[in-house]
Amino acid sequence: MPGPLREEDGQLVGSASAKALKMRGYDVDAASGSVEEYATSSAFDNSAEALSNPAEERWYAPGIEGLADELSYKPTLKQIASTVASEAEWGKVLANQPKMVGEWLGELIPMARRMLPVDPTLLFDEDLTWGDVGQSMKYSWLPGVSFAKNMMTTDVKGKNFRKISKTQDHEEMLVPYLEQYRDLHVLTEDKLVDKLNEYLNLDVVSIDDLVNKYKGNQQVHDAVMAFKAKMGEKYLDENDWYEDEDYFYIKNFKEEPKAINAAWTRFGDLSLPNLGIIKLDDEGGGKLINKGIFSYEDIPGLGTLQDKGYIGTAEDPMGMYQGLWGGENDATNIASTLLGLPVSIATGNVKSVLNAPKILGRAGKIYKGTRPFSNIVDPQTYTKTIPQGIENIWQNKGKVGTGAGIGTLEWNR
Repeated sequence: MPGPLREEDGQLVGSASAKALKMRGYDVDAASGSVEEYATSSAFDNSAEALSNPAEERWYAPGIEGLADELSYKPTLKQIASTVASEAEWGKVLANQPKMVGEWLGELIPMARRMLPVDPTLLFDEDLTWGDVGQSMKYSWLPGVSFAKNMMTTDVKGKNFRKISKTQDHEEMLVPYLEQYRDLHVLTEDKLVDKLNEYLNLDVVSIDDLVNKYKGNQQVHDAVMAFKAKMGEKYLDENDWYEDEDYFYIKNFKEEPKAINAAWTRFGDLSLPNLGIIKLDDEGGGKLINKGIFSYEDIPGLGTLQDKGYIGTAEDPMGMYQGLWGGENDATNIASTLLGLPVSIATGNVKSVLNAPKILGRAGKIYKGTRPFSNIVDPQTYTKTIPQGIENIWQNKGKVGTGAGIGTLEWNR
């Protein structure tokens, strides 16, 4: 889990996750969290000659161009299909087909429940009040029509930040869901540091390391802010989502075309695909008042099998089918699902066509095509000209937290 950014004594600090540090070649002590070979020296030429020569204007432009190409690249359906076809284990794909037909047919049960005026399983949920049940009925009182209206009136943009506690008493899947969503869609410290290293050769392991290593360096400051702004075009930043140790603070979600998005409902509740509709209280606690349309939760027997990962889709942002042969391979999972569509339709289950957009959206995420970098040069050819000032330090004037990004970096003279 990416470490939170925070402010101590007026300076921006942060910590990369142990996993991220190890991936970058640093030795992390599991007990103390200390890091050996922690980078503190400058990678730039600090000679008098280098310091006296002004840096080239926008020295980081090639890196920004490469980053922009990567972030904007969208694979075609042909490329996605080629990746799935080449990486799927087809013997296991064929073996999964009887199960996929069963999945399509089985999902008619939670679909039927979702179309009722009231979910009967809510009446036996001791965590819910009658007010919660009444709130749930706002989304289902007119069978079919209410569900369709909710789908068309959710909004990824919120009016204000809503806090969600990282300690949930009622819906245990809410926090893992939001953590996975953050990893997919929120600009975190690890994501920014990785791209700075990849395109600018800064060789840092965290925001703390960045500040310590290049403090007072206006050129690096400008580059970091430019990279943060560019990544903010793809990822949610501190204007949308931030965290501290106890809460998520969420205002906006990421809008993905041709997909069912995490969003706010017209009644101010939280709608999460593959999980359901969550009613939040003032302390950030959440209650599941409407199950996902394909969720078996609280259906006797079937709900337990889904919780154990044997049937149904995972209650997370990706919603991949569980219990498939070779299902840990995304390409095999996607191929099994796609191949099952015509078989399912042939057996009379027209419902399966509803899954097609969701499946294709997941397929796009596993494409590993070559990124079309433009005008990229060896980082060493343009980083050596950066002067390394030492009289100033950076401060973070923005919100802080795991998903907060860097905020606004200013000089403290």
